[in-house]
Amino acid sequence: MAQALERLRPELGFEFTQVDIDSDPGLLRQYDTRVPVLVAGDAEICFYFLEEQRLRAYIQSQQNSADCE
Repeated sequence: MAQALERLRPELGFEFTQVDIDSDPGLLRQYDTRVPVLVAGDAEICFYFLEEQRLRAYIQSQQNSADCE
């Protein structure tokens, strides 16, 4: 998933950080069977593989929210 995100990052203008869930018991409980998982804030966008359309929709919704402020 990281490679796919890296490919889209310049076009969509986002940053991401990889987190080792094994180092955080709370994250391990929450995401144990759904790794890799793409999360932004409280929103779980996708897991196992990158769902590009869901990522694009999430980014668009965030841009629309920012435009309304």
